[in-house]
Amino acid sequence: MLSFDLGKKEFLELVSGLEKPGLVQLFAKVEAGGSSAFSPLKLYRALRDSGTTGYSFLLESVEKQESRARYSFVGNDPDAVLKISDRKVSLELLNQKASPLFEAICAKMKEVCGPETVEKENESKINEGSKKNKCSEKLTAAIPEGKDVFDALRLAFLPANGIELLNSRRFDRQTFLGGAIGYTAYDAIYDSWLGVKKNFESDIPDLQYLLVSKSFVFDHLTEVVYIVITPFVIPGSDAGKIYDEAFSEAEKLYSIIQKVDLSEDAVDAVKASAEGAIVSGAAVSSPSTTSGSNIQVCSVDRSGFEESVLQAKEHIFAGDVFQIVLSRKCEFIMDQSPFKLYMQLRAINPSPYMYIFEFGDLAIVGASPETLLTVHKRTVIINPIAGTCPRGKSGAEDEALASHMLNDEKERAEHVMLVDLGRNDVRMVSESGSVKVSGFMKVLKYSHVQHIESTVSGTLRPECDQFDAFRAVFPAGTLSGAPKIRAMEIISELETAPRGIYGGGVGYYSWNGDADFAIVIRTLLIQGKKASVQAGAGIVADSDPAYEFRETERKMAAMLVAIGGEIRVEK
Repeated sequence: MLSFDLGKKEFLELVSGLEKPGLVQLFAKVEAGGSSAFSPLKLYRALRDSGTTGYSFLLESVEKQESRARYSFVGNDPDAVLKISDRKVSLELLNQKASPLFEAICAKMKEVCGPETVEKENESKINEGSKKNKCSEKLTAAIPEGKDVFDALRLAFLPANGIELLNSRRFDRQTFLGGAIGYTAYDAIYDSWLGVKKNFESDIPDLQYLLVSKSFVFDHLTEVVYIVITPFVIPGSDAGKIYDEAFSEAEKLYSIIQKVDLSEDAVDAVKASAEGAIVSGAAVSSPSTTSGSNIQVCSVDRSGFEESVLQAKEHIFAGDVFQIVLSRKCEFIMDQSPFKLYMQLRAINPSPYMYIFEFGDLAIVGASPETLLTVHKRTVIINPIAGTCPRGKSGAEDEALASHMLNDEKERAEHVMLVDLGRNDVRMVSESGSVKVSGFMKVLKYSHVQHIESTVSGTLRPECDQFDAFRAVFPAGTLSGAPKIRAMEIISELETAPRGIYGGGVGYYSWNGDADFAIVIRTLLIQGKKASVQAGAGIVADSDPAYEFRETERKMAAMLVAIGGEIRVEK
């Protein structure tokens, strides 16, 4: 029998005498029964098929390292969606029951942005899934001078604006328990760091976040699934009705769990097909050996990229930067659904951060190995990765390859430089003396590659929150360079196309103060039948242009296999 961890009586006592709005977290525990067939992947498919808004998300870890693979998060049909582009904020209400939350955000937007810049409108539209006429409300606002995109995002996050989480529950590591989940594109740097207007038109928002009050948390260690509901309570409201509606919502979500088909189906078939490709070697073939018939366009060809590498080295020799990351983007025509692409990528390239976001006509499918930042109990952590080598065919070869990587002077120098950059970033928001480096130059082994990784941590200062932490470390030095701001300026000069989401962050800000973001690499951006993938290489003084070009191709390989085609190399 389904029940919340907080009974109705306890809930009413908690919110009685409330003087200002608050959030309450309610958990319903469901035993997974030890069945490996009941997976986040199958639940996600059931949710997206039953959804009414076209918005859904799945965050999981398939590379089972205990430090990162404990929890997966699944959800759909958010309360609202927030988009920010070119200093314009758009907040659309998708769930009429969340109107009080929407109005609270609108009030804060008017207070900070100025009522003259804020507009509200109602619109009616046909939902393609249900064919029902749905009404929604939308707020638009202009970000005022002296504020940036992160300030605007914070306005939509209630606990950052004096609205308390009345019964914060924490797990033993960062966990999404409702809040804002989505992405911040690399191109947000123009507003947040470079302070200049973009010289190109973006075809996606700089930031897009779903505001979520209902979701699932999979605990893979204890084999328990939590249904998490976070009602918004305002003084004078009918608290009993709010509790009953929250329980009704939990029952609806539980009914979806009960309908999940645990038998072998298309999900298992796709996984088996992709895993078979890995065994046969197809998934790791060189992208330079095939025709690439579905390629549409690349942002730069081989000669153009190698010329950019030479120009970057001139900046390095001139003392402008020590390192700079240059990237190239390729676009493809494909006819697979984002979900099928995710299943294939999940099997081909299992990673600590696996994710699929479906934002209506835009989808993001990724398998990132690298943390941008985590925040848990006011400790901020980043994990710089610099140094990569393949896995060996035997244990001895595996260790020999790792040893060679660790003793490579170029790899070591680059890693130390990026760790120092990370320490400086974390120090910006941390208490004096709290920043430390642990697990220095530790080799982590993944399914296909080995990486050198270190951990940098610090304790957030009292006046800082998870948004300040994100701003301090964004974008990652491993995707920009050092010094970071000058590297970003040079990137904007040398790269021929906007980066979009590549090099940004994908993840969440939880109501309880936690945050967890992956760096957007090894990721597909899907718009209709068009998919794009991007990869970069870290350029230093002794970089070989031809090698760095091949490095970008190697990093794209798994993404291209998931699409079903590979890139034609320009000779």
